[in-house]
Amino acid sequence: MNRVLTGLRTKASVDDAYNNDVIERMPLTVGRFYRALLDEDDAALHATLADGIRVKFPSYPVLTGREDAISYFTFQKTLFDELIFQIVEAQTYGALSAVVWRERGVSADGAAWAADGVDLLRTSGDLITSIEVGGLPGPLVTQLRRFGGPHRGAFPDVKGHSS
Repeated sequence: MNRVLTGLRTKASVDDAYNNDVIERMPLTVGRFYRALLDEDDAALHATLADGIRVKFPSYPVLTGREDAISYFTFQKTLFDELIFQIVEAQTYGALSAVVWRERGVSADGAAWAADGVDLLRTSGDLITSIEVGGLPGPLVTQLRRFGGPHRGAFPDVKGHSS
């Protein structure tokens, strides 16, 4: 089965078998996070996050705490009409996992979207304690609506959208 995420919703286009193969080789906690993200299983995703998690996305201040992270992941689902997300490779070094990814799609505004990056996830036991998303900040600033989330107004509304 292939997968196209709509919002982050599934439909058809990246080879699920490939994503699943990479997820199967990840540490259990990291694999649970990506499986929940791809399946849009909010409860499962939230269950992977430590209470004091720190999340850093390019062009945003660090989000601290589970509720802030959940707010962002909920917001993220509104950014795209279609999104093809592919996990390219994952490497683990103790409690640190590096996950290389690429995504292609159409933003909620109808613009073409393409991004490549690497996520660095740190775990402790069966919880993720930090996520740092690496990628170019420019496209996030110029092409997508900004997250206002738990700190409404704290993030500049560069693209002219209200958060």
